[in-house]
Amino acid sequence: MYFAAGCEFELIEPNCFAGSPGRNEITLRLRRAMGMWLSMESDGLRIDAFNALDPASEQFFDLVAVGAATDAASGRGVAMLETMDVVDQAMAFRVPTPGLWRVIVPPLVGYEPVAPFEVTIERGVMLKHAIALRKAR
Repeated sequence: MYFAAGCEFELIEPNCFAGSPGRNEITLRLRRAMGMWLSMESDGLRIDAFNALDPASEQFFDLVAVGAATDAASGRGVAMLETMDVVDQAMAFRVPTPGLWRVIVPPLVGYEPVAPFEVTIERGVMLKHAIALRKAR
């Protein structure tokens, strides 16, 4: 997937190409990616969620299709973490199909647990969602 200035695209074909010495002309077919930019905020400021992960937990950030059979090996029903925007502290997840997706946030050190929640992702849309974290007492 390619991300630039708010435009998110994914390569349709060819999935593999080679160039040779000299001038090469290649046509790439793209489509708008669909998925979610997910960020975490505390006291109104974005935080680096990766640095807040609980090292004792084996859980990671997940987006799982609701009501669909999931197969992590084939990617069906499971979103892929594509990139992390270090400036905005946001994670980009690409989903293979539009629909209802459950967001699962792992334990974060120093913060209250975040209950799983659901989002609807439409074809060709990269949804933006910020989670307001509460500090643990």
